[in-house]
Amino acid sequence: MANDYGTLRQQILANSRLMLVPSTTHTASTPTDLNVVVFGRTGSFTAAVMLGLTPAIQGPEGNTPDMAMHKLLTATCELLNTFIPKLAGHQRVIHGGGVFDDDLIRKELSSEPQRGGAY
Repeated sequence: MANDYGTLRQQILANSRLMLVPSTTHTASTPTDLNVVVFGRTGSFTAAVMLGLTPAIQGPEGNTPDMAMHKLLTATCELLNTFIPKLAGHQRVIHGGGVFDDDLIRKELSSEPQRGGAY
């Protein structure tokens, strides 16, 4: 199975940056000092987000480096889901699926004529 490791890495790091903060006890000075590493041996690989030299988030073992990366992405998604608040009072439904917070959309966009017509 062909995969784009760069895209997996970008999403893992984007999820991690929202959750991780620098600490004086770690070797990193900012949350931008993050890296994704894969380690192990044949049949047993682990992927982890490293804050400097300290593992910050580690996924479950996978049989291949590819599987370890996918499991780490799943781990960061599930972890992030525990911290992201659900939209509430100003929630609007998006045609085709999804929701958005009306208060966070630029006001000048809502005064522009809609492109594509009404649904």
